[in-house]
Amino acid sequence: YTKFPQPNGKALYVGGFSILDTRRGGVAPANFPTDSLTHVLTGGKLPLPSGVAGTSLQVMPGPNSFDATTPSNPSHGVFECLVDSALNVKTSFDDGGAAHVWYGSSAVLALLYE
Repeated sequence: YTKFPQPNGKALYVGGFSILDTRRGGVAPANFPTDSLTHVLTGGKLPLPSGVAGTSLQVMPGPNSFDATTPSNPSHGVFECLVDSALNVKTSFDDGGAAHVWYGSSAVLALLYE
């Protein structure tokens, strides 16, 4: 996170992360981005700055990688791309109801004002 002190004594924190869904078992897809974001995380959780409660947290996740090599059905689109209340980043794709799911990663922009 980058901290931007504000004149009123509060601070704006801005962080950019690429976070791998833990359901991938720690194995990054071949197209997992490692150079365009400040922090690359494979633990599946969005971190918070030290000492910050996170009550004003705003997140904007977007899928940025997945591997659909197995099974062979093509992915039809994003199934989920979210940050849950426990700060787990969940990113998955499916093939339109044929019960195949692929897990990937998300780029997450996080903003806090505290």
